[in-house]
Amino acid sequence: MLAQLRNDLLKPWPRKQTPMITGSRLAKICKMDRTQIHYLCTRGNKNGEYPTGRLTGNNRNREFTVAVGNFKGSVGKTTTSVAIAQGLTQRGHKVLLVDLDPQASSTTLMGYVPTAEVTEDMTVMPFVYGVPTHI
Repeated sequence: MLAQLRNDLLKPWPRKQTPMITGSRLAKICKMDRTQIHYLCTRGNKNGEYPTGRLTGNNRNREFTVAVGNFKGSVGKTTTSVAIAQGLTQRGHKVLLVDLDPQASSTTLMGYVPTAEVTEDMTVMPFVYGVPTHI
């Protein structure tokens, strides 16, 4: 009964999945050679320090997920997300960091004073209300 209720409440089905990143893409992001990634996932991972990814394509390719999450508060989700975003931009990647937290901590960490420099029309609220002023 509980499983059926959960399925009814959590539609649409199937549930959303975290985007996958290929081993080659991960190597490029980390400025490493693909063989280094493979080594770290196999022989260099004796203590389970590194994620091994998911093998695909006749077990020749690896895919990884990248996500930051935790249900508990004050565990460093925002700081970790901002650090990852800044690190990726320093490596030449384009990054979109969306701050949906009412405290606007990510916005503050990016150098803005939310109460003084960010107006409501600069937030997601117009989209929430269904009347976007600009895109």
